Amino acid sequence: MSYYEFKHPMSDRLTDEKWGEMVDSESIPEQPNWIEEIKGCR
Repeated sequence: MSYYEFKHPMSDRLTDEKWGEMVDSESIPEQPNWIEEIKGCR
């Protein structure tokens, strides 16, 4: 599974569709460094 953090105001709740558009966009944020440790624990 992928992990991404999007900074988004709490006052503007995302729908599933809006979230999907953000994840599918080409401007996704970089994954945090600690996610690499989890990826290796399969």
